[in-house]
Amino acid sequence: MSGRAIAARPASWGWAALGAGAGSASLLLAAAPTRWQVAALAGLGLGLAALASAQPRRVLLGAFVLSLQLGLVLYLTPPLPPTSTGASWPSSLAIPLPALAGAAAALAGGRRDWNLPRGLAAAVILLILTTAASVPGSPVRFIGLSHTLLWAAYFLVLVAATRSLREAADLRLAQRLLHVTLAVQCVVYGVQYALGASFTLAGDWIPAAEDGLARYGGSVSTHPAAFASFLVPLLLLVAAEFLLAPRPAGWRLHALLLGAGGATLAATFTRAAWVGFGLGLVYLLVAGARRRMLRTGRVWLAGAVLAAVAMALAPAILQRLAEDHREAFEERWALSRLALEVIAAHPLTGVGAGAYPFVMQDYLTPELADRWLWVVHNVYLLRAAETGLPGLAAWLVFLCVAFRLAAPERIPDLALRPAALGWRAGLVALAWEMLWDVSLGPSTYCLLWFLCGWMLAARRVGASEDAA
Repeated sequence: MSGRAIAARPASWGWAALGAGAGSASLLLAAAPTRWQVAALAGLGLGLAALASAQPRRVLLGAFVLSLQLGLVLYLTPPLPPTSTGASWPSSLAIPLPALAGAAAALAGGRRDWNLPRGLAAAVILLILTTAASVPGSPVRFIGLSHTLLWAAYFLVLVAATRSLREAADLRLAQRLLHVTLAVQCVVYGVQYALGASFTLAGDWIPAAEDGLARYGGSVSTHPAAFASFLVPLLLLVAAEFLLAPRPAGWRLHALLLGAGGATLAATFTRAAWVGFGLGLVYLLVAGARRRMLRTGRVWLAGAVLAAVAMALAPAILQRLAEDHREAFEERWALSRLALEVIAAHPLTGVGAGAYPFVMQDYLTPELADRWLWVVHNVYLLRAAETGLPGLAAWLVFLCVAFRLAAPERIPDLALRPAALGWRAGLVALAWEMLWDVSLGPSTYCLLWFLCGWMLAARRVGASEDAA
């Protein structure tokens, strides 16, 4: 065939453009760090597997759910170096991997009409608007824009979950994969404990501290507190299905997951997560009993499993409990007092999203000047300091809406109602943990928004099937 004949065919131009694009992408990828070369090849392999599968939508949905635990973030710009007083993440334009995986799963789900509940839509809009409103007065406006983009990425996770979970089978697949995620993280943490170092898929390798208790971050984070925050909701989901489901399939497996997850959570030696899990468990027992869903026999079995875990790890747990909790509380209270000074000075728009570590020293009082100086260990106060009291109100409204979204009475499928109470228990636990740490970590936030989308889909899928 002559060159003129080839040029006359539109398809030839399409293939030529595709080849040129692939070649350009290969050149850019060759100059990228090794971890992103591996990530790109993994994504290509997943795409080919989805195309070859009889159910490509389910393959992409599974990849979306499993990506929640990978702890990978795509940095569109180089992160700024952290200050000597910590950081309010992110410090650059960053998109968590689950947002990208969710976008692929949502596109594979095809066209679908959907509307967010008014309360949820209003809460999300308020979160984004109050974050954006803090940017003009920020000394680091670029970081403020990065925070605004991050909230949009989290919202994308929720939308993707709602769009990709189209059938009851999809909901149950996601539920099973969340159980798999818990099991995988227990194994990863055990491997890190054996190796004596945390590692991530981005190539980070962090040896454990030589003094004190060894603590790791799974594949979720390099920080044990962020890992524990990710673990607690998953563990409470398993506990809810074990304690509340009428006839749970594979109850022995649930008991094993409860024991393994409890042991892993205990081994993080994160006090806020321990208390948060306890509060979530109490909520689960009370809410289940009020709705007459609680299976008393399994309560005793679950108690026996968790007691056995506590006894096995008793020496290390007692060592952690023997530390000076009063000193730790006084350090955090001093940080909170400094945050209150910042809030009092900027009650409406705050100092700017992500700007707190850059300006906090300007608000030191004489009595706080000689204290430990770091970003405030309280998500609520940090949000108020950076985006003002309206920003804090927007976050509290979102949490309340998420709690109401998981009302089990609104889910037509009776088999999915225990998961709704489990997620409510997870929110109770996370609400407590946010009182004691800077952030839950991007993986936990993605899990939070994904489960909100899961609950919304559970309400709609059951209603649409009943109508049909």
